[in-house]
Amino acid sequence: MNGGPLNDFLFGSNSQADALNGLAGNDTIFGLDGADRIGGGDGEDSLFGNAGNDFIDAGNGNDVVYGGKGDDGILGSAGNDSLYGNEASDVVFGGDGNDLIWGGKGDDSLGGDAGDDSIFGQLGNDFLLGGSGNDSVSGGAGNDTLVGVDPIATNPGVGEFDTLTGGEGNDRFLLGDSDKIYYSGDGNAVISDFNSAEDAIVLSGIKDNYSLSVSGNVASIFLKKPGQSDDLIATVQGVTDLNLDRPYFTFL
Repeated sequence: MNGGPLNDFLFGSNSQADALNGLAGNDTIFGLDGADRIGGGDGEDSLFGNAGNDFIDAGNGNDVVYGGKGDDGILGSAGNDSLYGNEASDVVFGGDGNDLIWGGKGDDSLGGDAGDDSIFGQLGNDFLLGGSGNDSVSGGAGNDTLVGVDPIATNPGVGEFDTLTGGEGNDRFLLGDSDKIYYSGDGNAVISDFNSAEDAIVLSGIKDNYSLSVSGNVASIFLKKPGQSDDLIATVQGVTDLNLDRPYFTFL
């Protein structure tokens, strides 16, 4: 079912999987039951997946998307979107623009992509990826993995200033992987609520590549650069002592 160039109201059925496309205009689309495919197209759309495992592409414009029940896939595409996974285990990516992303219940995979995004995992064991831009990434309850950068970028985190908040649970803050150091050269992450009894910080390379400095209740993690000033890659708030030899640091 396709809309037209104006502002459309489209409703799916309770008996089958529907394909609903708003095309142009500020559309409102309800998927109802079934594994629906919903496309907002151009315009500022309001899209509701409801029951079923839906795929929703918001399209261009500043859109609002609610996945509803089911394991949904949501793509914000262009625009400053508000995307809500709601129940079950969802995959949500913001695309271009400054997006607001909420995972809801379930073990979600949430990605901001380009833009300055705010990402909230809420319940469940979530994987949260800020992407490029200055992002705020919050895990909420559950054992979450938080990444502020786009790991496939040539220099992940350069020029970025991200805030990572784990929330409750055993959380992992990734400041690098087996191939790349994040935030090297410019930019850094702020880890706002590190708990050394249950959380972990992941760094690329070996321990000897890094140094720590603690001032008051803030610890700074530096990448050593012989012959140059050491490079700040992250600050950890709310701690009075960190040690690179402790098991809460993992090196890849």
